[in-house]
This record gives sequence, C-alpha cells and structure tokens, in this order.
Amino acid sequence: MDIRESITLSGALVSDTWADMELSISKTELLRWNVEEGDQIAEGDVLGTYNGKDITSTLTGIILDINVYSGSTDNQYIRVRLLEPLALECDVTQEQLETVQKYDDLSLSDGTALTLEYVSLTRNGDDTTTVRFSLDDGTGYQYGQVMKDFALYTGVTYPQTLVLSEQCVYQKTEGDDQPWYARRVTEDGAFIEEIQVQVSGNYDGMVRISGVEEGDWFDSGYKAVLEAG
Repeated sequence: MDIRESITLSGALVSDTWADMELSISKTELLRWNVEEGDQIAEGDVLGTYNGKDITSTLTGIILDINVYSGSTDNQYIRVRLLEPLALECDVTQEQLETVQKYDDLSLSDGTALTLEYVSLTRNGDDTTTVRFSLDDGTGYQYGQVMKDFALYTGVTYPQTLVLSEQCVYQKTEGDDQPWYARRVTEDGAFIEEIQVQVSGNYDGMVRISGVEEGDWFDSGYKAVLEAG
C-alpha cells in the first residue's frame, strides 16, 4: 500500500501576536476597572470607567498588561494577547526537530498545512525543544486547544510499501539498537513462529516492515500482553 510518512507529536494552539489599546488618562484616581491582567475580553466589552464614562474594548484576546500609572499620558495602553492567528506549539525531541526542519510540506491529517516559524534557542528541562508552527487555515481550531498524539505528515509518500500494524511488532528489550519481533499465525490465529523483523517509521498506526512475506498473518494481541507484564 502507499503510506504517508508522519511523526507523532503533542501540543497546543497558542498565539504569539499582541496589540495595544491606547489610552489617555490624566487623572488616574477617576479610573474604575472591571478587568485585570489575565482576563479574557472581547471587542465591545466595557473594561471600566473613567470619570463616569465607559472604557470599551476595541480588541478580542487576553489582557497582558494595563499601563496607565506611568505618570505620563503619552504612554498609556492596555496590551492584549490576540487569539488569532493561531500557532501550534509543541515540545519535540532532537530527532523530531531534525525531521520538522528537514521538510517543507508539513501538514495535519485534515490537510491543514503547517510552516515551522519558531525554534527555541534553548532546550527544556526534559531535553525537548519548543517549536511553533503557523497554520495556513485555523478554521476549526481554537486558542488553548490541546492536541495530544496527533500525526504530523512530512509530505513524503512511500508507494507500494509492505506494512504491518504497530500492534503486531514488539521488542523484548526497549532501545533503538534492540531487535523487533512479530508472531506469525495462521488465518485462524493459531501460533506458528516468532520471527525477527526490521521496522522503520510509524504511519497512521502502521510500520514499514521487512523480513516477512506479503499475505502472512500476524498476532496483534501478544504485544499488549507483553507490555502488561
């Protein structure tokens, strides 16, 4: 079958854009706020009053800073984190980082194209690196949405490839240099033999495989029993 190369990531929808609402407050003692930093606001919301008159939001997002007490009316503003455009932020391993930096035709399972826009210059405490992708179309996605174990497609397709469900292959000892095995069975599920196989990549729950014959049957339940212990 033809398979599309992918890697499995987890992340969340964020925004790295902000804007300011400019203010001109000469007598701060006449201010009365209905909001504070961290609050979500929408365009048209009443944020507070100044001298009895409403202060109305012109933006939609999350308040980052309210700066009106600087002593000067020339630099007064409410800074707002905008909720769009969205960016997909993930913490990736070094191997995953090399993959997303290598390919330009990245996409999600629904066809949404992604572009790698940001790579942190430092690593996190768990040795991952934070990256952010822009989305060509954020329709159907929301700020703060968590995406767990999603497939990120690299744009590479392997035609007419012999594949096997990842549930059919297992390691007796975990490790990149440790062998993989599969249990060959009859069509009725009767055990025939355990064989060592070569696997590469994970593609929608399938792995590329060599060391088996097309049409062979394999046990998909033994791996779960082995992992359960």
